[in-house]
Amino acid sequence: MRSSFILSLCVCGAIAIPIVGCGTVADHDPDQVDPLSVVLECQSTEDCDDDNECTGETCADGVCEYAVVQDGVCAPPADPFPCTERGIRDAITEGGGPHFFACDGPTTVVTEKEIQIDNDVILDGEGKLRVDGDDTHRVFSVPAGVTAELRGVTVLRGVEIGERGVFDTGAAIRNSGTLALTDSFVVDSAFGRFGYGAVGNDGDMTMTRSTVAWNRHGGIINGGALTLVDSQVTGNTGTAISTYAGTLVLVDTAVWGTDEGGALSAFDGAVTCFNTQIVGSCAIGSGTTNMRSMGDNVESPGDTCGFTDETDVAGVADIWAYLMER
Repeated sequence: MRSSFILSLCVCGAIAIPIVGCGTVADHDPDQVDPLSVVLECQSTEDCDDDNECTGETCADGVCEYAVVQDGVCAPPADPFPCTERGIRDAITEGGGPHFFACDGPTTVVTEKEIQIDNDVILDGEGKLRVDGDDTHRVFSVPAGVTAELRGVTVLRGVEIGERGVFDTGAAIRNSGTLALTDSFVVDSAFGRFGYGAVGNDGDMTMTRSTVAWNRHGGIINGGALTLVDSQVTGNTGTAISTYAGTLVLVDTAVWGTDEGGALSAFDGAVTCFNTQIVGSCAIGSGTTNMRSMGDNVESPGDTCGFTDETDVAGVADIWAYLMER
């Protein structure tokens, strides 16, 4: 299937009929141009190709059959889950997806307890679903062995106190599995005395076009494999991103610290940056095996990250003026 949709003309008798594919038209109403209802004879599925990524085609018993691709983009599901905590939990239980929710505009779902995503699943809030920890508990956790994605979801007001003598992370989201966070927000969450970070990762996590902001006691803490693409971590008290092991990759990303904490702390592991803004200080520990620049990074106001590519710029006093000029 290809992304464009092209209609061609097939002459049937004296009538030119818009069709898709290259088979033979059989019993076709010339007033009907719906590609899903065109009847074409075929010898193979290739004869039925309609140049439309939103239809799936097969050749069955010599006749082309078409169906709308149910991927949530071409056609949202007919029966989305309720826009409630129970709806979220039921979607996780069903697994697979993407699963959508019947939210009537932006909707905040205040949860009674932490939601563990213990099944491979994609949850798509379409930018309307806000999942609230009620300032009493963590919002989401993903255990080892699970692959999940949150799309278009705001996660807020997660609180985790932690346990004395046990270092814990992730007041809003704790990932030990494989988690993708896409077009989403993690905001207004806080860790208590025995932990750190609104987002905690010791698994494999990718953030794309997502924001971690306005959290207390750290933004993100990483001990696994973490990649941020076209994302921002800003306005968090404590360090914006701390990585103590594993790998951290920042691409087209803004990491802004505050007066109460630096932008990036790397105690161990490997850090790679490309076209990334670091506003605030970097603290690079002796255990960091590789602080690698792929170029086009900018640091403000100092020169503490060790960017060495010729396209990097450090010591930018006024980041706003620099970005406006750039």
